[in-house]
Amino acid sequence: MQGWYAKIINGLCEKFQEAANFLDEMVLCELSTKRLTWSLHVRIYSMVLQGLCTNGDPNWAFQLYISMLTRVISINTGTFDSLVECFCKRGDIHKAVHIVDEMAIHGCVPAEGTWNAVVGAILGLKESVGTLLSCCKLS
Repeated sequence: MQGWYAKIINGLCEKFQEAANFLDEMVLCELSTKRLTWSLHVRIYSMVLQGLCTNGDPNWAFQLYISMLTRVISINTGTFDSLVECFCKRGDIHKAVHIVDEMAIHGCVPAEGTWNAVVGAILGLKESVGTLLSCCKLS
């Protein structure tokens, strides 16, 4: 049955909020992931989360991220990067830096683009050097 949900979610890629609703329904119906479908499950969650970020819905994307952590679903570097860039674009630098911290905890190394997004957001907001240092926990 989970295969049908994956096909529906895949078909709703242009409508990421509806795809996220289907993911929630899968959880509510207690559809368990089997070893064979686990990789697909991870990719579906990541794809929906990245789509929510791309379409400018960071709050829902962050809720899905928390849901992935709660369900111990692997999070890849691309998913973290999408979250960081999304929050940087919205000017929520503290949340972006928090996600960069969590990347390290989960064994993902922030790429140059990740750091460029964070530093660019800080410079774009014309924050003081003190704010930059406090965000990066260097002060």
